[in-house]
Amino acid sequence: NKTVTCGPYNYPVEELIEMPVYDKFHSRVGTFTTYVENNGQINNLGVLLDPYICETWQLPHNTTYPVEPLHITTATNTITLDQTLAELKEYWQKTIKKY
Repeated sequence: NKTVTCGPYNYPVEELIEMPVYDKFHSRVGTFTTYVENNGQINNLGVLLDPYICETWQLPHNTTYPVEPLHITTATNTITLDQTLAELKEYWQKTIKKY
């Protein structure tokens, strides 16, 4: 089983699939849907953005956006990030060319 290191914990990546994702102020970001693996290490998690965010930010629906595992603070029934929505938007603007 593949695990992903999130803060001080390791989680089975299969258990994170379909988990809701929230920012550090508990605003809904989206749903964890996939991950990117390179040389046996999971480098990015894929988050399908909440439709409200897609409409507000004028982003395409059904698009997966990357989140680095180091930004996950907890992953129990939901995934919580240590970033705000504004920080995530800025990160995606820098890393995604089509944004």
